[in-house]
Amino acid sequence: MRKFCLLLAIMCFTFMDIQAHPHVFIKTSISFVFDMDGNVKGFKSKWVFDENFSATIKLDYDKNHDGEFSAEESEAIEAEAFSNLKDVNYFTEIVLDGEKHKIQRVSVFSASLENSKVVYNFFVPFNINTETVEKKVKVLIYDNSYYIDVSPIKEDFVSVENGFNIESSFIKYDDIKNKYYFDQIFPVAIEFKFKKMW
Repeated sequence: MRKFCLLLAIMCFTFMDIQAHPHVFIKTSISFVFDMDGNVKGFKSKWVFDENFSATIKLDYDKNHDGEFSAEESEAIEAEAFSNLKDVNYFTEIVLDGEKHKIQRVSVFSASLENSKVVYNFFVPFNINTETVEKKVKVLIYDNSYYIDVSPIKEDFVSVENGFNIESSFIKYDDIKNKYYFDQIFPVAIEFKFKKMW
C-alpha cells in the first residue's frame, strides 16, 4: 500500500484536487558536462527530497535498515519511484534556440541517503556543438501541478565539468511566461551561456 501511495504522490499531476498545494519538496542543482572537444553532452541533475518524503522512501526501500541504499535497493527505487517520471519529462524542460527539447532518456541514476534525506542523481543527455560564438540553453525543473515544489538547492547551484576551454555564465530568474497553479507560481529558469575560448 505504501508503494502505491508513493507512486501516486509522484504521478499526482493527472489527478489534482483544485485546492492542492505542495506535498513533496525537492532542492535541485545541476552540472553541465562538456566533452574533451568542448561540446555539451548534457547535465547532471541532483534532487534532494524533504525529510517526510525521504522517510517514506527509506522505510520502503532500505530493506536491511543500514541507513544507505545498496545497488539493488537503488535499482528498485529507479524502477518503482523514478522511471515513471518519463511521462512528465522528468519535471525538466530544456529550451535551445527557442525550441523545447524532449528528454528521450536519462542515465546513470542512483539513489542515496545524505543526512537522512533521499538524494537522486542522474544524467540528462543532450548534445550541443560549442562554437566561439556564444550559445545559450534554458533549463527549468518544476511540477506544474504544484503538488511537488522544486527550488534551487543554493545560490551557486549550477556548475560546469570539463569546461577547461569554455567561457560560461548563468543567470536564474522567475519565468513568468511559464506561470502555473492559477498563475500564482513561477518556475525558476536557468539560462546557461557558453562559448569556446579558442
